Amino acid sequence: MTHSAFDSDQLKQKLSDLPSSKQGAFGASCCLRLVPNYVFFRQQTGWRDEKELVDALSLIWDWVEGGEVGDLHEAAERCEALAPRSEDFETHLSTAAQDACFAVCAVLDFISGGGRDTERIVQAASYARDSVDLFVQEEEDMGSTDPELEQKILHHPLMQAELAAQEFDLAELGRTDDLSSFRRRCQSTAKSNLRLP
Repeated sequence: MTHSAFDSDQLKQKLSDLPSSKQGAFGASCCLRLVPNYVFFRQQTGWRDEKELVDALSLIWDWVEGGEVGDLHEAAERCEALAPRSEDFETHLSTAAQDACFAVCAVLDFISGGGRDTERIVQAASYARDSVDLFVQEEEDMGSTDPELEQKILHHPLMQAELAAQEFDLAELGRTDDLSSFRRRCQSTAKSNLRLP
């Protein structure tokens, strides 16, 4: 089965049908596939430690499960400060590291706003898609003028896997209220959406 291209409007509609806790859980699941990309980038470049990202993701999951959360604004500022500037590095993985930081910030902003701005969760999912998009173009040396570029990216196994993961998570959240089990499943299966080691 080939998954359709990412559709932000359609995703927003599907998310809007879910309570804010489930929207946050979906955002967190997207972030879990991005943080390993940041870790790999840090290992390759010696860039800043991922602890702030991991801690922020724990805050997000705690909120999803109805627990107390700390200073979300401060957590978002720390995560944003971790984002590398692409022009400072030769590797295209700097963008994937940025996407990880900005996705976590988007979910933190969603929570800070009382779980009402679904667009923030769509942004997190978009960062997950964008990471794959750029990575595939770079790794496969795809020309930007190729008229088949978008279709080639869409049908690439990494893009199909990311789209499938998002669809699977949405479906699961639509049929379960056990967000602790959802968290455990996501954490136990979390891997880089770029298949980085």
